[in-house]
Amino acid sequence: YSVEVVEDSDPDRSVGKGSPAGGVRAEVRVTNVTPQDSAVIACTATNAYGSHTHNMELKVQDVPEAPRDLRVTREGSRSVTVTWAAPPSPNTPITHYVIHLKTQTVSWESNSVRQLRTEGSSTSAVLEDLLPAKVFQRGESPSSEPLSLRTDGEAPSAAPVTVRAVGVSSREVQLTWAAPDPDTWNGQLLGYYTPPPLFLSPVGSGRSFSFDTVGVTGGGEESWTVGNLEKFTRYVFVLQAFNAKGPGPLSTEVFATTLEDVPEAPPEDVTCCPDLDAGGGLLVAAPRPPRPRTHHHVHADLHAHGRPYRGRDRSATVGDLERYSNYSVTVAAATRAGVGVSSPPVVCATEEDVPQAPRTIKVVMNGPNSVIVAWAAPQRAHGTVTKYILYRRAPPARDPIRRILPPQTLWLEVTDLASNHLYEFWVTSATRVGEGPASPVVSATPSATVSSGIYSVGGEVRAGRGTDVVLPCQHVGRPTPTLSWRRDNAPVTHDSRYEPQLDGGLLIRDCQRSDSGNYTCHASNRHGSDHVVYHAHRHGFYPNHQTKNINPNHQDEQRPPYSSSTPPPFLPSSNSPSPPAVPPAAVLLHSMGSTSTSVTVSWRHVDDGGAPVRKLTLTWRPDPGEWREVTLARHLTQYTLGELTCGTEYHLYLTSHNKIGPGAASEVITVRTKGSRPSPPPQHRLISVNTTAVTLRLTSWADQQCPIAHFSVRFRPSNQGLQMVSGRLPGSQKEYALGDLAPATSYELSVTAQNPAGETTAAYNFITLGLTGVGCSELPLLLPLLTTHTPLSITGPPPPKKPREKKTNLDQGVRIPTEALTEALQKGAPDGGAVGGRWRRPGHFFQITRRDGQYNEPTTPRFPARGL
Repeated sequence: YSVEVVEDSDPDRSVGKGSPAGGVRAEVRVTNVTPQDSAVIACTATNAYGSHTHNMELKVQDVPEAPRDLRVTREGSRSVTVTWAAPPSPNTPITHYVIHLKTQTVSWESNSVRQLRTEGSSTSAVLEDLLPAKVFQRGESPSSEPLSLRTDGEAPSAAPVTVRAVGVSSREVQLTWAAPDPDTWNGQLLGYYTPPPLFLSPVGSGRSFSFDTVGVTGGGEESWTVGNLEKFTRYVFVLQAFNAKGPGPLSTEVFATTLEDVPEAPPEDVTCCPDLDAGGGLLVAAPRPPRPRTHHHVHADLHAHGRPYRGRDRSATVGDLERYSNYSVTVAAATRAGVGVSSPPVVCATEEDVPQAPRTIKVVMNGPNSVIVAWAAPQRAHGTVTKYILYRRAPPARDPIRRILPPQTLWLEVTDLASNHLYEFWVTSATRVGEGPASPVVSATPSATVSSGIYSVGGEVRAGRGTDVVLPCQHVGRPTPTLSWRRDNAPVTHDSRYEPQLDGGLLIRDCQRSDSGNYTCHASNRHGSDHVVYHAHRHGFYPNHQTKNINPNHQDEQRPPYSSSTPPPFLPSSNSPSPPAVPPAAVLLHSMGSTSTSVTVSWRHVDDGGAPVRKLTLTWRPDPGEWREVTLARHLTQYTLGELTCGTEYHLYLTSHNKIGPGAASEVITVRTKGSRPSPPPQHRLISVNTTAVTLRLTSWADQQCPIAHFSVRFRPSNQGLQMVSGRLPGSQKEYALGDLAPATSYELSVTAQNPAGETTAAYNFITLGLTGVGCSELPLLLPLLTTHTPLSITGPPPPKKPREKKTNLDQGVRIPTEALTEALQKGAPDGGAVGGRWRRPGHFFQITRRDGQYNEPTTPRFPARGL
């Protein structure tokens, strides 16, 4: 036999021949087979009688090739549908497909890679139980090309956590919270909704919330200060996280109470009257506290003649006051934060009482049968002195002799005394209530020897500055004493201002403060000496607006020298009116700080002018503005001027008043309340774009502690000069909608916000969505990256070079190729390829592509994306 085997030049194939007994043997061996080795092998045997052929079919089986043309046909928030083209597998039917799925941040070797199996006859699969707004990669085998996909977003599925609310002032509460778990964001968090001021609803009643908007800072713990709240009021707060798909669930309610503040109004209907049970006290009543603006428990802060008294009742007895004295009484409500506004002063008088004892008493010998007794008026008369009672007793007699004298008598010559006999004298004074205590007892023994004696009573001297005053030095003695005056141990030089008087007194003309000092009158003869001292302190001489010349010879020179008389002129007497005092000196005024609605100032008195301060006047005005005044209680040393305008300069000065009148004004200080012009939000927080309308979230503007008064909105198509104006929108308006816009059109937008501190205008550009709605679900996520509140310019086709890539820096303004945005997203590339554009800024990389009419977004960020 002859055997012919068709041979191949393939080195992996070899042909073997042999001659077994009784026949011929041949074989074909194929090594390293591949599917390409599949073939029909024919073995033909031939001899002299003919030939015979045997056909053998070789089929080489292998794993399938990678599926081709992977694409996403439908995207949802929790599932996507993918399709592919079946790979060639001629020798082996495909039994099933294995889909490997992972998130973008997980490696293929990770245990978290999911595997899904589908029937071999199917060329599509639904990937379910996915997380919203997540980027996934999928593939069938290591040799296939991974394909990135992103699920559609959903509203966040969890609320902010660790929400806390703390009152930080009487008008503000600070909210702090942490973002929910990133797996529950279901997209990029755009911000949080927080409620506006909301009073705590009654227990058991339904609550409804309206919300303000807070942006995402990305710094871990978020915070927001809610202002313009009511003082000392409990509030309830909730939060919601939101993304482009809407808000998530409400957080757990948290509660906070604003801090206490000083009461804003004075008590009403304040009355006072003498308290007969308390002697020299006053019964003060404030039956109506300043509710509802008290902001906490009330206690009275009563000031009477500069003396404070406190209590928690609505009436108080003020004791330990001077009898028969006028008091100016004010009452203020107070909280733990401080004392509030005082009520208008109410003038009250304490009851008359018996007087104190005369301040001093002295007796001087005037002959063998007479003496002169002199005394000073009581320090506190406690009423009008109606009489003096002089008591005389000659021991060992027990019962004294009383002599009643008129109230103007301050000395008396006592005659008809026995020579060389001891006598005791004392004096009392009386009012209509009764007789007061007695003065100390003095004694004297009349004698023919009369040494020098001065019966003028010294003491403190007070006189108006610029007036003339006489310091008396009434004296007796035989022989006539020699008199001399000294000032602070130095002899008084007699000149035109210091003149000695015939009766021994010293006349000081045109009194000045430089005349202060101790003045001493000395009298002496050969039998003895005596002296009297007058104390003229620095504040003893004050300006007098009614200057009166004093007659140094006021006393009647013809009267008998040893008879009863009225007191010598200007003998110190607390029972007679004091000379006028000087107005107070200017106070030192300081600023202690400010809030958005108040300014606190403090002050220190330098000199009250020698008379108690009766009231204070704070004069202030805004800049610009008219001067205004507020009267303050004299006991205050600081004051908070409230209900002011935020972000405004104020000028203030303070004037103190005493019985003379207003003193010099303090220096004018300038204080600015807190607050500044509104701050514009980024575009993604302000603008929500649709096909034919745009919604402006006006609450995204930051008022900078100064409430926004109103908004105004201007807008126009980018290619037109006509500008449309919204008119004046109230600052409380939360949203404003611009309707009747053209689809897929660029617009220029200008928003102005104004508050008392000024106004801010921000310019924006936006593009309405196309009519086809392609990409609508993703465009809200795209807009924050494509726009800022810096001007946005829309240009024509991209440059001829690299038409599929347009790079720019968003911080310098974005240029979006019109064709790349409209044609790529709506019509697609005519050749089925990819068109679009790229945008880059630090930390961001974004690309829009359209492949075979299918919108695929987003591609993998090259850098970690902030805000995407």
